[in-house]
Amino acid sequence: MSGTPSGRVPGDASRTLSPALLNAGLLALSVLLVSVLAEVSLRWLYPHSDQYFVLAANQELVQSPSQRYVTGVEGTSEYHTSSWGIRGEEFGPDDAEYRILAVGGSTTQNLYLDQTETWTLLFGELLGPTNAGLRTWTGDVGTSGRTARSHVLQMRYLLPQLPRTDAVVSLVGVNDLTAALRQGFDYEPPPSLDDPAAEREQFAQAFLRVPGRIHDRLPQYWEADVPWFKRLAVYQLARVVKMSIDQARSGLNQDPFGEIYVSWRQNRAGASEMIDSLPDLRRPIAEYRGYLEEMAVIAREHDARLVLLTQPTLWRDDLNAEEEAAIWLGGTGDFQEVPGQPYFTAAALRTAMEAYNRTLLEVCAAGLAECFDLASVLPKDLSIFYDDVHFTELGSRLVAEHLAQYFGSLPPYAPGN
Repeated sequence: MSGTPSGRVPGDASRTLSPALLNAGLLALSVLLVSVLAEVSLRWLYPHSDQYFVLAANQELVQSPSQRYVTGVEGTSEYHTSSWGIRGEEFGPDDAEYRILAVGGSTTQNLYLDQTETWTLLFGELLGPTNAGLRTWTGDVGTSGRTARSHVLQMRYLLPQLPRTDAVVSLVGVNDLTAALRQGFDYEPPPSLDDPAAEREQFAQAFLRVPGRIHDRLPQYWEADVPWFKRLAVYQLARVVKMSIDQARSGLNQDPFGEIYVSWRQNRAGASEMIDSLPDLRRPIAEYRGYLEEMAVIAREHDARLVLLTQPTLWRDDLNAEEEAAIWLGGTGDFQEVPGQPYFTAAALRTAMEAYNRTLLEVCAAGLAECFDLASVLPKDLSIFYDDVHFTELGSRLVAEHLAQYFGSLPPYAPGN
C-alpha cells in the first residue's frame, strides 16, 4: 500500500518546524537591528573630529596622594584640561597672549600636584605679562612615559591645529633613557618615523585621539586590509574598554593615592641583579639627538621658540638608605609589572642621564634650540623629588622660579625689549 506511513500528510514536518524557524529568524533580525542602531548611535555620539588630542578634553580629576607613598605633596590635587585637551586655561584672543606650551612626560604632567602647583602653570604666573602687555598663557600636554619620539609627532600635528604658539618648552630625556635601558645590553632601535607605518604605530603612544570617529581613532585600523568588523564603532568601543580594564589590572597606572609606588619600589628592592656598568648607549643617544633636532625643525617651521630642559634626577653615587628606598626606575624588561628583573644602580643611572643631558645641551650649542640646564640648578635630595625624578611641591616651585627667571631675561620679557 502506498502513501505516507501512519497516515501523515506530506508537509506536516515543515509546518511543525515553521514556528522555530520563524523565532530564529526574528531573533536574528532583532540582533541585526539592535547592532545597526548601536553602530549608528555611537557614530552620532562620537562625531567626526579633525583634531589630535594628547590629553582628554574637558577632563576633571581629583587625586589624593598619600604622604606614605608621595612625600612632599600635601592635600588633594585637582587636574583640569581645556577643550583643546591641554592642562591649563582656555586660550584667549591671539592679540592678547604670549603662549608657552610644555611638552613632556610625567615630570611635565605632574599628576599628583594640584593645578596651582605644577611648574608648567606656575612659572607663567611668576613671569607675568610681556613688555608689550601681553598676558602670559602656559599649559601642558605632559603624559606619563612619553619619549622624544612621541614629542616629535605631538609637535608635528598639534602646532598646526592650535592657535598661535609662541614657545614650546620640553623637559625630556629620562623616558628615552629608561626605554633604552629596558632592553639591557641587547638594544634594538625602533623603525624611523620617516616610515609611514612606523609613524602610524607611534600615534598610539603620542596621542589619546586622532582625527576620525571612535571606529577609526586607533591608527592601526587605518590600514586597507583591516577586516570590516574591526572598523565598526561597536567593536572599537569594546576594544577601548578592554584596553582600559587591562591597563588598570596591570598595575601600571598611577592610582589616586600613589599606592602603586609600593610595588614599583619593592620590585627594585627585590632585583635579581644590580648592574653597575652601562650598555653601549651610542645608538639610542644618536636617535635621541635626532628627535631633538626634528623638534627644533618643527618649531622653526611654526615660528615658535623651542626651549629644551635638561632632566634633573635624584640619582647620585652616594644615596642614603631613605633615598635608595624611594627610587624605582632603572629596571630591564617589564620591571614595573614583573618582579625579579635586573636593575641598574643609581650611580650607573646618574652617568647615563648625564650623557643624555650633554646631548641635549650639544643640540642647543649648535644653535638649533634654546636650552636651560635645569639639572644643574636643582638640589638632588628628597626635598625636591619624591622618587627618582618626580617633583615635590617645593621642587615644582623651584623649577617654576628658575624658568621664570630664564624667560624673564630674554625678549619679549627682558627690560628694554
